[in-house]
Amino acid sequence: ESQYEVIWESAVIPASPIFMNNGTLDEGTQDTLRGMFQDGLINIEALIAGQADMAIGSPFTYVRAGDQGADVEVLGGRVEEKGDELGYVSYALVTPDSDITSLADTAGRPVCYVDQGSTSGFLYPSAGMLDAGLDPIDDVDAIFAGSHDGAVLALLDGQCDLAFAYDSMVEVLMPGRGELEESQYEVIWESAVIPASPIFMNNGTLDEGTQDTLRGMFQDGLINIEALAEAGYCESEAECALPEDSYEYAPVEDSIYDGIREVCEITQAEACA
Repeated sequence: ESQYEVIWESAVIPASPIFMNNGTLDEGTQDTLRGMFQDGLINIEALIAGQADMAIGSPFTYVRAGDQGADVEVLGGRVEEKGDELGYVSYALVTPDSDITSLADTAGRPVCYVDQGSTSGFLYPSAGMLDAGLDPIDDVDAIFAGSHDGAVLALLDGQCDLAFAYDSMVEVLMPGRGELEESQYEVIWESAVIPASPIFMNNGTLDEGTQDTLRGMFQDGLINIEALAEAGYCESEAECALPEDSYEYAPVEDSIYDGIREVCEITQAEACA
């Protein structure tokens, strides 16, 4: 770092895409492919088809994978910082000059969700909108930004009047990348606690010995930055990395995801079907 100085920074460059050729695909195939990506079905289909041994995803992806027939077993839940609780919340954000003070004020206005397969970017927000007397799709101008940071950036860019995103994206990840400051938004709604994002295995593809080994690794508290450094997988805790800048994937039981199943019953969201 002492060897250079940054004198210019570009605008945010969007993620590398996967795309289809509408000129060669019929409309039915196009709609099917769109739905698979929007609803997180790529991971789910891979698990069902026996093409994936493990997955990391949202709580909703885990629950839906099981509902769709994948023989999945949760191993651990994401913990962002040492000592944190096993869970997170969804925020509804507006700009400081907005006249929106509650979800009910968004009727007829553009609202940015993440995608229909997102737990904190659509499912729990849908429950909040219904509680406010609004259909989350029909009563607002629903926009699906495709990612949590995309929803927040769309809000700042004026594309929507309210955006949903999970707490760490708003308070840690985007500020850490220089993309968001506390003065640029206000939180006007907060969801109930959402159970931790899980890492889970496919019992349909893994032999019993491997399953037992994986269960033991999580149950013995070995999947955290401190333990990985002590075991020599990295030279120091600062150099260790887990997905989503997590500190740990702590052992959890399937029952903590019952709240997701309950929200699906309340919202009757198409993605839950």
